[in-house]
Amino acid sequence: MIASSASLPLKDADRMSYLSDWSGYVNPYDKDTSYITAYPLLESQCYVIAKSWYADEMSRPGCVWTHSLVVKLDALGQKANFYDLLKLFRRPDRDGDDFMSYTKAIEQKEEDTPESRIRLQEVDSTRFMYLAALLLDRHKPAVYAVEKEGEVYEELCMRLVQNMPYGILKELSICSGSAAVRQFEGGFYNLQFVAGKGDSLMEPYPPNVNKPKADAGFQFWMDAVLDGRNDVAQMLHRFSGDIGNDSNQFLATLNLLRLLDERIRGNGDAASISEILDYLVNGFAEKTRGAFLKRSFLGKQVSKYFCDEQTFIYTLATIQKWESLDYDAFGYNERVESFRKGHPMEEYLSLLINLSKADYLNDMGKALLSNSLEGLTKEEVAMLLNQDWGLFKSIVTMNNQVLAGDFWLDLMPPQFISLFAIFQRNEPKGFVAWDTLYHKLLTIDTFIADNILSEFAKHDPDYVAIALNEWNSRGKSPINRIILDQCMKQKSRVLLWMGQQEVINNDLRAAIKRCIMPDDSAVVSFGSRTWKGFVDSELNTQKDANELVYIYVLAFNWRDCFALSYLKRVLPYIYEALSVEGLSYLAWKRIENYTGSVPFWRSWDNCRKVLIGVKDYCKSMNLPELEIESFTTNQKLNRELMELWRKE
Repeated sequence: MIASSASLPLKDADRMSYLSDWSGYVNPYDKDTSYITAYPLLESQCYVIAKSWYADEMSRPGCVWTHSLVVKLDALGQKANFYDLLKLFRRPDRDGDDFMSYTKAIEQKEEDTPESRIRLQEVDSTRFMYLAALLLDRHKPAVYAVEKEGEVYEELCMRLVQNMPYGILKELSICSGSAAVRQFEGGFYNLQFVAGKGDSLMEPYPPNVNKPKADAGFQFWMDAVLDGRNDVAQMLHRFSGDIGNDSNQFLATLNLLRLLDERIRGNGDAASISEILDYLVNGFAEKTRGAFLKRSFLGKQVSKYFCDEQTFIYTLATIQKWESLDYDAFGYNERVESFRKGHPMEEYLSLLINLSKADYLNDMGKALLSNSLEGLTKEEVAMLLNQDWGLFKSIVTMNNQVLAGDFWLDLMPPQFISLFAIFQRNEPKGFVAWDTLYHKLLTIDTFIADNILSEFAKHDPDYVAIALNEWNSRGKSPINRIILDQCMKQKSRVLLWMGQQEVINNDLRAAIKRCIMPDDSAVVSFGSRTWKGFVDSELNTQKDANELVYIYVLAFNWRDCFALSYLKRVLPYIYEALSVEGLSYLAWKRIENYTGSVPFWRSWDNCRKVLIGVKDYCKSMNLPELEIESFTTNQKLNRELMELWRKE
């Protein structure tokens, strides 16, 4: 080495020394002895592009001048232009050069390169495909014959260097001219052009032989190399960090660039965002791989070429290999929110409906759908409900926290019941509208879990009175049987409420008779006055003695004016039913304990038994005989009762 501007590790210096030596190349077509050699320096992670000239001015045969340009690939950016390096090569002059200029590093500024260079017409595209495939494989050397002037091969070599991602370029060695197949360090150049034997690159591919087909992305890259398209090279430089030295990632990137190029230029079939995602998630399966590439192609500025925003959001929510993508990197959630705010509500609802009908939702899609009601007004939620009830149920099923609000409590019973079932399965945090929910459920006969009933009791100690007032004021209306039964278990609360009522409707009286035994201790302790409204309502609407037996038994709990009035009012119905054998066996068993005994031969006479029981009741109250004479409205009953009274 005569002069240098860089100090390199020993192994790199030895490699440069060897590869700077003369290859024996003489171009038979233009007698040019210069050629290009490009190769990596492994230790310093640099790349060398060198030009060699035969030094025929030297007296010793085989002398060669080589000017090597050492490039730090990691320092290069998107606009790196390897073509410009050809202008920097200068053949040393033995007599006129002091070689000091070679000791100064060259500073190259990145500048905009021309959009394209002249197409390489001499190269057969099919044969070039074989060359490019071998080059990409990097395990088999490609050896081609020199068939044209040296500048053709120098240009081709620089085009290949220019259109390689830096990670792959670090593993490629190329030589544009050699006398024979040349080896170094136990291997071959990945590509070398030999002035002796080698495959033809210029000869047209035989027309009678089937032409092989290349991957579409790889074909796009080959066309870009032959056409001299610098924009493709710049994109490959830009994404070099993502591609690395992986051939599959290189092909995936090429296909992405191809699809983008077709959409921008309006060529080829219309690619979809699904195709973009296929290359991204299959070519870069790990989330951290291809991060910049993924962010770029899934960013709004690029994705708009392949779909509208609604399709983008839907596709990213339903893709199965979603874990390969960093959704935060391309602002997925922000784009969803922007779409919701920036588009008509109908479009947002259309998106949600499509998501709810999808066969698969990834975690991002589930989150989108489950949180889709956040920020919506009540009017917008109502619009959604009217638009698609199935969608709304899907949203609530995925995120029952939606039910923490109270908007759904105003829905019609069928819809309300459906949502209440979801509410019960997993009570949403922060729900406070217990009073409203309770009032809603009072007149809807649906299942209510014990934990929900407990919440009602916890939030309002007067829950029994609230329910009974609601049902009693409505008259004939649906009653929630579970709440009703729960209320009836609170006997003291029910009795307290009854004592304040002048009228009690049929449904509540039936429930009271079913759940509270007339001789229950709680009934006795609350006194006879409590039952006045019940008895008045019962006797105003009920004439069936079998039903009035309840009041008959009830009257025997006390010995006061209210109890006596109850007995007087129901006794005629009981007596009449017994006289015609119209009282059921079960009804008789209920009053039997409150009747008197008769001689064996009159055991059939239940009317007499009842009257004896009533006579004993009246005796215990020390009623005057005058009151017995007009005890009821049934004169026959009164005469028989008076007869029994006087026998005493």
